[in-house]
Amino acid sequence: MFANYSEGFGMPDVGRVLRGVSVAGLSVDSLLDLEPILTTNREIGLRFDWDTVDFEISYYESDSDLGSHLSANADKTEYFVNREKTEINGAEANLGWKMNDDHKLNLAYSYIRGRYDSNDDGKVDTDLNGQNIPPNRLIASWQAEWTPKLSSFVQASYNFDRNFDEEPGKDEEQFKSYGLIDATMAYKLSAGKLHAGVTNLLNKDYFSYSSQTSYGSDTRNFKGRGRTLTVGYSLDF
Repeated sequence: MFANYSEGFGMPDVGRVLRGVSVAGLSVDSLLDLEPILTTNREIGLRFDWDTVDFEISYYESDSDLGSHLSANADKTEYFVNREKTEINGAEANLGWKMNDDHKLNLAYSYIRGRYDSNDDGKVDTDLNGQNIPPNRLIASWQAEWTPKLSSFVQASYNFDRNFDEEPGKDEEQFKSYGLIDATMAYKLSAGKLHAGVTNLLNKDYFSYSSQTSYGSDTRNFKGRGRTLTVGYSLDF
């Protein structure tokens, strides 16, 4: 069993706002409340490690009385940082199975939910959107050592549907799920290692999470990358 409590601070997303400025002579402090984001973080979990199986599950919370909520104007051309009370909580679980010395399977699930105070009454009441939190996700992977020199890694990930409790009928605030499969292989040479990988192995046609939840405009609605092959070489020295 493990537990953690911590307090920290960070900056609001200054860059996203400044990149959209089109008026000369504006100063940063006229556009943004630059007070730091003070957060309180708590986590508790369990971890088990048997001979061939390992398992971990945890729950976490991250709260801020003056959080940073990123929003945009109606046509999604300019972004704003709203300083509001925010609460984020989530759970993660990971299960690993070592089939033998050369092969291991892994299954991981992550759930996250974030809410903010939209009317400044001191209570969180509205979901954070896709600009602020990632999707809930299930990831399965298979790691294999075929020979002392040849290894491979295959990963399938699935991003679940998400509905945000914003204004009804806003399609840009609804996320439609998709799954992707990636694969890599590595071969050890006498000096260095040769890598080859394929992302989006099945050439899935999809709109990315950020595109579906962050832009909401046909002119800025980007599809994810199709099947992509990469080859590389690495040398440790």
